[in-house]
Amino acid sequence: MHNPPNTGLTTFKITNDTYWVDDPNSVYYNKRMDGTQNKDWNSAEYMIDHPTEYEYGFVINYNTDAVYNAGSATFFHVRNKPTAGCIGTSREFVLKYLSKLNSSSNPYILIV
Repeated sequence: MHNPPNTGLTTFKITNDTYWVDDPNSVYYNKRMDGTQNKDWNSAEYMIDHPTEYEYGFVINYNTDAVYNAGSATFFHVRNKPTAGCIGTSREFVLKYLSKLNSSSNPYILIV
């Protein structure tokens, strides 16, 4: 696996059990789940299926209240072409920004 990024953000490692639930009918809507023991969803992003995109990145705290159908699984991650709603950019750019971020500074990204 990859080395942890140099960042002040809380990190997690994607495993064979990592899902991001995108089913708005689930109590876990727009949440990361490790495993399927309490699975109540019909759709989720199986994150390990995207090893390049999720090599490095961070969660954009969008729809954190899990408003029904308002969107989920929004990330800033590695990808040099259009995404399905995330912000994708080069690996170098992601690592550069990760190195400048920390949770206590309450960083914002403006999406227009």
